[in-house]
Amino acid sequence: MPSQQPLFQLSLLALAAAISHFIFNVRDNKQLLIKPCSYLDLKEMLDNHFKDNFGFEHSEFDEIHAALKLPELIKTNVQDTEDSHTALLMLLGYLRGRTLRGLESQFGWSKSRISRVRSEVANQLLTKWGHLLDVHHNTLLSKQCLKSTPDGLIFAQGPWDGSENNWSVWTKSGVADWLQNSSFTKDNRTLYLFGDKGYHLDHHLIVPYKGNNMKPKETWFNVIMSKYRITVEWAIGLVSVLFPWLNNKQQQKFLLMPVANNYLIGVILWNALSCLKGNTTSQYFDLPSLDMYFRENVQSSAAA
Repeated sequence: MPSQQPLFQLSLLALAAAISHFIFNVRDNKQLLIKPCSYLDLKEMLDNHFKDNFGFEHSEFDEIHAALKLPELIKTNVQDTEDSHTALLMLLGYLRGRTLRGLESQFGWSKSRISRVRSEVANQLLTKWGHLLDVHHNTLLSKQCLKSTPDGLIFAQGPWDGSENNWSVWTKSGVADWLQNSSFTKDNRTLYLFGDKGYHLDHHLIVPYKGNNMKPKETWFNVIMSKYRITVEWAIGLVSVLFPWLNNKQQQKFLLMPVANNYLIGVILWNALSCLKGNTTSQYFDLPSLDMYFRENVQSSAAA
């Protein structure tokens, strides 16, 4: 038995060396693990299978990709290069809740490379289109300050510290000032937002009646408006239905990954899908077209 101990130790060292070589020289050296799979290969998927994997049908994906105006090639800071169609699919697959190991099996690249490509395309999308989520700079109109307009499009601001209550976020967000200048119809009638009981009555903001001695009409007003408010909030909840990863708290590691940015990307893509096919809260209001929503001159004109 003692004579076998050195041989056993040598075997362990050899195994450790092999594992180290695999981790550091194979898995993350841009080498293929299996046959690579690109957008051209995935186009052969059945529509329902494609939608289950990436959240969009083939035609929806093609139109949204074109509207996003991504560069033809996505390049990371270590010179990984991927065509923008495939890179966007990697991001969509991740937001749909696929693990990096699952994406590794699907696309044929190491999960480290996929993670870098996914992060790069997400950063480019947020840099180019993040201003569309800011109500102050959008000319079409962690806590995130989330507001859904009657057409179902979502505006987002943040992240805010979790200790901030609704009213504190409202007063600091600047939305109230924007409403005083912009919340009017074409014939100059005032438009209002309706908030829950966490807010207070303000310019362009109405809230439910409060107290124990409300009149019947006040109670009825609260009931009716609550139904409308819940309906509008459905749009916010549907973002995480489309992209389940955003609702998986165990996978969202604060300070280790851009949790807020990933949510903002999900909102941008949800708004894109809403412009393309509508949503549950847009039946009485016209949505902008996909091309109108992603106008490249929106940011520059707002800044001017």
